[in-house]
Amino acid sequence: HEGYGALLADPEVDAVYIPLPNSEHAEWTIAAARAGKHVLCEKPLAPTSIEALDMLRAAEAAKVVTHVGFNYIQNPLLALARDMVAAGELGEITDFRGVHAEDYMADPEAPHSFRHAKEGGGALADIGSHIVGMARFLLGPMSEVYAQLDTVVDSRPIERCSKERRPVEVDDVARLLVRFE
Repeated sequence: HEGYGALLADPEVDAVYIPLPNSEHAEWTIAAARAGKHVLCEKPLAPTSIEALDMLRAAEAAKVVTHVGFNYIQNPLLALARDMVAAGELGEITDFRGVHAEDYMADPEAPHSFRHAKEGGGALADIGSHIVGMARFLLGPMSEVYAQLDTVVDSRPIERCSKERRPVEVDDVARLLVRFE
């Protein structure tokens, strides 16, 4: 990440992209804001709400524009669906069901990675955030959230075929029930 320091110091650079591991989003977003750079930070914004709030405060203090990289909401089909919802073409929306299924956590022998540690944020933050972002894009802010987070695979090998295992510290399955405003 040595290049980020140089980017932040370069007066010709107006904005930076932060695709680093989840645990480094806050550090580099805050540094970029303090350097007066606009930021596109990959999702999830941060592993904790405290870090996300610190990022927000740094951006507001520096008066820089920030954005979270939810790539799925860039799909033109979703923009059309949002327009149809807003125009009332689909009637009253009373239900939304979203699933983001990834199989990389399904194999209990897949090696431990940052995604299985607290700094990775867990399945909800790492991949479930896509569905949350999509739902908010289509239907607006959420006013209530009930979440069930489970850890199905409680340890993983430190590398493929290793007998040494490391505990999984986060959820690998997440279910949400939400109410939209």
